[in-house]
Amino acid sequence: MIHRIGLQLLLALIAGLALTACNATFDVQTTDQYSDITLRMSEADVQALANDLLDAGNSSVQSIDVDLRPGTIFIEGELGETPEATMNAQLAVQLTTTPNGDVRATMTLLSILGFQTGATELAHLNRDIADSINAAVADSRDQNRITAIAITDHNLAITLRSFR
Repeated sequence: MIHRIGLQLLLALIAGLALTACNATFDVQTTDQYSDITLRMSEADVQALANDLLDAGNSSVQSIDVDLRPGTIFIEGELGETPEATMNAQLAVQLTTTPNGDVRATMTLLSILGFQTGATELAHLNRDIADSINAAVADSRDQNRITAIAITDHNLAITLRSFR
């Protein structure tokens, strides 16, 4: 159950960031070979996006709070089928990129009702997450590549390089 819930929370947030701009700002830099498009979102925008994803889905997540920290997205939420029967969960994930454009999402914390997932389970989760993300972007890797992800206390920035 912990594996499914953690993967659900993380993939929903990443998918939302990829598909929705919310109140994000964009910066575009172009050359003859490519365009770099940087999406910037404030912590409030990331929180609003998480709430929108929560409202749109049929998840067992009842509420969610997002806290951006240097290099990490920290998420705390209430899980349960009804608002009356919930349990507290915490998730921390670090997002980075590799030179070939792969996105690395490393879950550093998954805790439900105060019980933390062990290192072995986190390693399995991180492998599953990496496989899912890389499979999703594999078809467009020759044309598009995420070149940077920056997370501060106040902002999240993702840069996509689109080759011409």
